[in-house]
Amino acid sequence: MYKVFYNQRIVFFVDQDNSPEENSKYIKHCFENRSLLYKVVDEFAHNENVEKLLVVHPDVDFVFKQFASFFTIIEAAGGLVKTPDHKFLAIFRRGVWDLPKGKLESSESTEEGALREVTEECGIDGMQLKKQLTVTWHTYTLENHPVLKKTTWYEMEHPGQVQLTPQLEEDITRVQWIGRDEQSQVIRNTYPSILEVLTQGGIISP
Repeated sequence: MYKVFYNQRIVFFVDQDNSPEENSKYIKHCFENRSLLYKVVDEFAHNENVEKLLVVHPDVDFVFKQFASFFTIIEAAGGLVKTPDHKFLAIFRRGVWDLPKGKLESSESTEEGALREVTEECGIDGMQLKKQLTVTWHTYTLENHPVLKKTTWYEMEHPGQVQLTPQLEEDITRVQWIGRDEQSQVIRNTYPSILEVLTQGGIISP
């Protein structure tokens, strides 16, 4: 299965049709060809009343590649940095809480990119890379061109007792260790893809 966050809504790609019947907030499309898929995705993009699009076909990888061909692909990596006292590192950028992440540089591995982005965006180093958490996909528009971003996320550990420095040139105005009593402010004002990472990382319940 693939899950794509599309303008704060979701497109699923699955190999079996276990979905409810199509309704006003949920569209089901059985893939036939690339042209028809493009039309369905375009209709979904322009109808914000529809919350989810389910694309069904036995060969999920093939259909997802057809979908991805509609976009410029950007690969990125990021980190969910935790401390021994159960805090995690968050950034505040353009009025929304986020996690440190960014586009991979040439010939850079996802592990290297994730560590570099945390260092650059938060002004810290010394993170210990623990494991890969998940991969998220989301779409956006860059200079009038549709982009599909693939972000590989890693869980990291850090002692936490360091000064944090936001990367102002990337529009980051705050960097903060978020404790359990502060999590609600992040959860209420973040992106669906970030909620997915926080869920995979055990910060919030599924």
